[in-house]
Amino acid sequence: MSLWEAARDGFAISILNPKIALFFIALFSQFVVEGSSSTDQAIIAITPFMIDGLWYTIVAFLLSTPGLLQRLRKKAVVVDRLCGVMLIGLAARVVVTL
Repeated sequence: MSLWEAARDGFAISILNPKIALFFIALFSQFVVEGSSSTDQAIIAITPFMIDGLWYTIVAFLLSTPGLLQRLRKKAVVVDRLCGVMLIGLAARVVVTL
């Protein structure tokens, strides 16, 4: 996959993910006030893109280093099991708190 295709796919995944949109709407809606300037509105609109883009860029660079990638591949079963235990724990918490 070329760099352009990877960037395009990552951008589409980020923009089309409704959870990300809801998170940023909930987070930044408290800063929107009536009568704010165009500059303020632009900053509020651009900030989530910068945060999200920076985060995914950092993760992509970290996970593409050969040493870390090899270690993750060797420990894939452990990582999968830990993630599974965490998700089951979260599900149990949701069920118990209902």
